[in-house]
Amino acid sequence: MFDSVVKKCETCISLKDKPSRSKVSGLRADFFGDLVCVDHGSIDVSQDPNNNVEITFLRILDAASSMILASPMENKEAAAAQEAFRKFCHYMQVMPKRVVADSAFQTESWEHFYATKDIQFVALGPYTPWPNRAEAAIRVFKKHLNQILADLEEDPIRKKTTVRQILREACWARNVSLTYGGKTPLELAFGRRPPDIVSIENASPGQLTLPNLEADEVVKRVREVALQSYLKTRQCEDLRQDIAAGLKFLGGPFSVGERVWYYHIESENPKVKRKFIKRGERYGGWIRGKVVATEGSMATVDLGTRIIVVNQSLLRKDYDLLAQIDIPMRDDPQARPAGESSPIQQDAEQLVEDGSASHARVLWQSVSHGKLDFLELVAGSARLSQCCALAGLDVGPPIDLRTGFDLNKPTGQK
Repeated sequence: MFDSVVKKCETCISLKDKPSRSKVSGLRADFFGDLVCVDHGSIDVSQDPNNNVEITFLRILDAASSMILASPMENKEAAAAQEAFRKFCHYMQVMPKRVVADSAFQTESWEHFYATKDIQFVALGPYTPWPNRAEAAIRVFKKHLNQILADLEEDPIRKKTTVRQILREACWARNVSLTYGGKTPLELAFGRRPPDIVSIENASPGQLTLPNLEADEVVKRVREVALQSYLKTRQCEDLRQDIAAGLKFLGGPFSVGERVWYYHIESENPKVKRKFIKRGERYGGWIRGKVVATEGSMATVDLGTRIIVVNQSLLRKDYDLLAQIDIPMRDDPQARPAGESSPIQQDAEQLVEDGSASHARVLWQSVSHGKLDFLELVAGSARLSQCCALAGLDVGPPIDLRTGFDLNKPTGQK
């Protein structure tokens, strides 16, 4: 009956379930330890802003249960990361079938490591961190660590803790917290609930009467701070996502010839980024450009000094219609003696020796001292300053990002 009726029904055929997606392309896993996402991380644990003390760790995320583990390392060399990976396989008693990571885990040493362990490496393209779920986990985990360090800054227990303890308890706080499915990552990984947190309600008589050992008291205090810090971090992340979902950006699609703003990042080096943040300066800035070609999600932009190919997510439309328009000042013939032409006409009529037109009218002198008649803010091409200077006004230097006046920096505000 099923073969003769259902399989021949047009409605049933159209409502048929779609075929299952590939487990690798979709980055899904059914069993604990089959697919893991790996990434490096570093955090500054120094209390002195002038003395940076960075701690490097390896972050491993299991794709089936979302359980995370972090192991401190001396450096980001392949040997140290491979030893941390061996510890993960030993303590969890698993051997991953596939590993998702960036190009740092695709060297010759890592390829030899994968071949001997019969592990398939899932390569990622440049600037495409979205398939690697460890990238997003690293971002939240680093915020969590920073929050723990900030909460422990005034706590006397900070002097008795180690970096390994902080990393371990930070992972514990994440793994015992409920996910959106109502289960903890530890419960999904091992099939049982994590041990209950000891409190007055569920403590035994021995736990109520006897004090904890000093080492256990340190672990208990760090766990309490880790749970509170993780709750703050998740709330901040949820608020950020809610606010970002409500924002309406002025994005593409872009066409050839449109004026756009391009967000330029100063450097990809994390050390340079931390220097900008500590000085209270912006890490990057917006630069005007012009779209010269588009292909899919990529756009070719002419910035005036160079031509780059970027993703359209880094571009915003420029709705300033007057930025590229030359607005000349009105010429009042009564304000000049008889027979004297205007400065603009006089410069335009001058010819150089080879017979070509003179470009002297685009050069003008700015006044750096004394009283000013005109000062242009967010100048852009500074056409208004040029026209005012050629008209005889005392014009100050244009205030613009291109001329070094960044209003977000202390040096540009002087």
